[in-house]
Amino acid sequence: MKPFCYILFSAVFIILASCTLMPFKAASFSSHEISGDFLFDSAAVKDTGTVYHYLKSNIDGSVPSDVYIYITSPLSTESFKIYPGAATRKKTDLVVATYDSEYTCIKTINAYFIYPDGKKELNATGELINGNTFGFTIKKPEKSYSVEVGYTPSFIYNFDFCDFFFMQKFLVNKEKNFDIGVVGLLTNLKFVYSGKANVFYMGNEIHDTINCRKYLITGEAFNGKKGTLYINPENNFPVDFIMPVPNNPSFNSLRMHLMETFGKSPEEWKQFIIEQTKKITGLL
Repeated sequence: MKPFCYILFSAVFIILASCTLMPFKAASFSSHEISGDFLFDSAAVKDTGTVYHYLKSNIDGSVPSDVYIYITSPLSTESFKIYPGAATRKKTDLVVATYDSEYTCIKTINAYFIYPDGKKELNATGELINGNTFGFTIKKPEKSYSVEVGYTPSFIYNFDFCDFFFMQKFLVNKEKNFDIGVVGLLTNLKFVYSGKANVFYMGNEIHDTINCRKYLITGEAFNGKKGTLYINPENNFPVDFIMPVPNNPSFNSLRMHLMETFGKSPEEWKQFIIEQTKKITGLL
């Protein structure tokens, strides 16, 4: 079996050299653009306390992984991840993110390893330094650097596009085309601004029994490859995201397919993480 590799906001684990090379490259730009397509409105977040459970995998269903996105407030989310190999590693992953209300993108992001006893070990951090620069720090080995982007908002593809998913709630006109910036992985420990992605509204379509807004996503950021995003208009959150571009070296593509939704209080959410970590590591 191919060693499973976790990178940055999916954690760092196993032999990096054996993992798939990432398709992203640094994009050049002469000026910084700011989108007017997103506008923060706390009233748009009606699902605080909701957990969205996704099956993350390659498009063909291989490398199945569980990703739980918890809406903690109108400006924060937590992503709990159970990847193949978690039982062997004896730990799971949690990514805690806050969002900037002015630039409608990540403000801070902290990645942790979670152990069965509830211990959290910080693995990597990121922050928005200003409207066009992100700062990242990897803990092991200790390394810090910044990434300047050519378009705001820019979203972190390695973060399972959770930030882009969440910002769908603040899209001003949800039935028009728009652009975003994308930050992707260049190497095992290095993010780059990979350019602009173009998002095209394709009308509504029934998908998984839901009348979804359908978008096509392509452009420089994804080397011209085309993906599809289905959004539930009831909660403005994805039902399905399919992109033939991996966001992690152990994948050859990316699918985030919604399995279920359920509610949790903050305390129940913390307990859920510990229980699932104990279960996957054989201690429950």
